[in-house]
Amino acid sequence: QNCRIFARSPPNGVNTITAQGRVSPNQTTGIVIHNSVVREAPGTQMGARGGVKTYLGRPWKEYARTVVMGSYLDRLIDPK
Repeated sequence: QNCRIFARSPPNGVNTITAQGRVSPNQTTGIVIHNSVVREAPGTQMGARGGVKTYLGRPWKEYARTVVMGSYLDRLIDPK
């Protein structure tokens, strides 16, 4: 909550901001990004111009849960 998350240019050309996993639907775990900013690190050329794909998240296990609300997502996030 209330964070600034900066993505950098990785060696393999792909960033994933979150990777959450749960093994049971009864687990009360998850990742929440609230009232935060997700953008490229200063001085980097990512997103559409730099060719680095950045994804907001990926499921790690069957019951993964990630919530992003009230946050600013810079243009570097790939909507796919």
